[in-house]
Amino acid sequence: MAKRKRHTEEFKREAVAAVESRGTRSIADVTASLGIAASQLYQWRAKYGRDVKRGESGETLEREVARLRQENIELRRDRDTLKKSIAFFVRDRS
Repeated sequence: MAKRKRHTEEFKREAVAAVESRGTRSIADVTASLGIAASQLYQWRAKYGRDVKRGESGETLEREVARLRQENIELRRDRDTLKKSIAFFVRDRS
């Protein structure tokens, strides 16, 4: 009986990322190039699929949305401040 191969978590995540960004390659092509069974890859995709969809900084989608909402609030505040200062300077010129 053959000894079962153990794969690191990093390998599994990279395999899932390869499937997600495979382009025109089929899953069979990806699994053949990695030397793993398709069923194994499907299991890893179910487990690690959400983790792969993180941003480059490693933040989850929920955290990214919260960060972007906060950034949006700050940008609106800056915009409103600029609008008020422009109105002030335009009023002084008249």
